Amino acid sequence: MIPIDLDIRIDADKLAKIILKYRELKVYKCLILANPGVHLICPRELLLRIGGYKDLNYGEDIELLARIFHNNVAISLPIKIASDLRLQRF
Repeated sequence: MIPIDLDIRIDADKLAKIILKYRELKVYKCLILANPGVHLICPRELLLRIGGYKDLNYGEDIELLARIFHNNVAISLPIKIASDLRLQRF
């Protein structure tokens, strides 16, 4: 399942360049982009190694991010790849 936030518009070209560079560098860490919302790019094996995505009643994303940072497998970049459509005036 891929969660989709309909209030966010992602710059697909910028995201594609980031993903290509991430794969090219073969970084075995989770890449976190947070603006607005949290965007996570992470090798599946790494997520499984730290316990995977837990099916909680709420806060699954925060719990996962806490484990990612606690296990020192995070790279956080201040790159804006999305805009919040709720903040745009029509």
